[in-house]
This record gives sequence, C-alpha cells and structure tokens, in this order.
Amino acid sequence: DLGLEENIKQETFVLSALMQQAMKRIESVHTRVQLMMLIVGIFAVAIGTILSYLIIKSIITPLDNLVKTSRAIQEGNLTERAKITTHDEFGELASSFNEMVTELVATQECVTTIFQGTGDAMRVIDTDFNIIRMNKKMEAITGKSAQESREKKCYDVFFGELCQTKNCTLKRILDGRNLIEIETTKQTGTGKKIAVELIATPFKRKGKPIGIIESFRDISKRKQAEEELLKARKIESVGILAGGLAHDFNNLLTSILGNISMAKDELKPGDEAFELLTEAENSSLLARDLTHQLITFSKGGAP
Repeated sequence: DLGLEENIKQETFVLSALMQQAMKRIESVHTRVQLMMLIVGIFAVAIGTILSYLIIKSIITPLDNLVKTSRAIQEGNLTERAKITTHDEFGELASSFNEMVTELVATQECVTTIFQGTGDAMRVIDTDFNIIRMNKKMEAITGKSAQESREKKCYDVFFGELCQTKNCTLKRILDGRNLIEIETTKQTGTGKKIAVELIATPFKRKGKPIGIIESFRDISKRKQAEEELLKARKIESVGILAGGLAHDFNNLLTSILGNISMAKDELKPGDEAFELLTEAENSSLLARDLTHQLITFSKGGAP
C-alpha cells in the first residue's frame, strides 16, 4: 500500500508539472495571439486611414482644381481651364466646365466684336453714372479713350441737354423703363453740338439693373437734310428752279436706290450692313416721295 501511495504521489506530481507547463504554453500562445491581434488591428487602422485619405483626396483634388480655375476665370484669366486627371464623374464635370467656359469666351468675343464693330457710338454706365466701358466710335466722338474715361461720370465725358435733368436716361431706366428711344443734342469732345438718336436699355446682372447701355447715332446730316427739305417746300417763288432740282434729285435717288438694291442682293437679311442699307433705302424712298411732291408743287399742283 505504501508503494502504491508513493506511485500515486509521483504521478500526481508529474501531472501537476505537466499542467503547469501546459498553462505556461497557453499563456505564451495567448500573449502571442493578443500581440498579433494588436499588430493586425494597428495595420488595419493604418490601411483604413490611408485608404480614407486617398479616397478623400481623390474627391477633394478635382473639386479644389475646379474652384481654383473658377476663381482664375472670375479674375479675368479666360485662358485658364480645369485639369482633367480622371475619366470618372469628376473628369466629366471638369470637361463640361471647360466646354462651358469655352462657350462663354466665344460669346464674350462675339459681343465684343459687335460692340466694337457697330457703326454707332456705345457706352455702358453703372448706377452711379460712372462709365464702365465704351467702344471705338464713342472714343472718336468724345475725343477720350476708353481707359481715360473709365470710372468718370458720363455727363463729364459726353454732355447733353438731358444730363442732370429729370429726363436723364439712367434715372428713367432705373425707374422701370426697359427701352428709351429719343432724339437729343450732345456735345462732342471738340465742343461741337450734334443731333443724335439715343437708344438706352437696362444693363442687368441676375435680372437686376446695375446700369444702362446707351447707343448714339449721329443724325446731324439727316436733320439738316430734313430742315433743308422743309425750307424748300416753303419757297414757292422758285417753283421752276425747284422743279428742275427736284428732277435731278429724283434721278439721283433712283440711281442710289438701284445701287442699294444691288448691294443688298450681295448680303443676307439680319446682317448689320443689310439693315443699314435697308434704312438708307427707306430714307431714300421717303426722300423720293417728297421730291415727287415738290415736282408736282412746282408744276402748280397740290403738294
């Protein structure tokens, strides 16, 4: 019995030792597992952070590019375009933005060409009577360059009988008028007074008037011709001479109308030159009708 008991004690001791070794190994494996999980967790967080940064950057970078390009264009750099670095939605957005800017530039160039190429003197004025812009024809009439006139008061550069009165075109436009067409008198840069046909329209931004656009056409010769024609109708004592002159003038008008008709055949309706020729044709027809009346009057008939 003593031997059996001793054997049991020895086996129990061995089992206890083995259990302790097993526990130590389990603890060691557990520690390693925890360390590995910690490393994997740190690695996963790092990868997630990097991926998040790359995703955010892929979104922010093209948007930031669009914002910078937009600001550059607003500052007047119309050659600036958004960079297209991807072919996703942001790339399509940048491409559409560039197309819009290109169309905007083309429209602006077209407007500038029309503004500078028209035969009428034109200027743009803000609500404080300051000149924002004017074309070459206006420079010629006023004797001042656009740069020299910029930010100066409109009435200091091209004074007229309506300036600083209740009939001022700017005041009337700001009061709600959409179109003003009148004949008035203006003073050129040399001090000469001329008769002009003035057309004024609102200059708007986002639907709100921020000034006006004025167009001036020198009608001094036309007014002079009208006055001379009226005077001619009152001179009854020189009927025969007036009749001869009227015949010559009528022939001249017929020749002019023929030349205008041939010139219009080379143009298209809607062209500025076509419209100017049409206006000249109408004026010539009116003058010819008046001439016919003068011929009839010179012969003793009713005018």
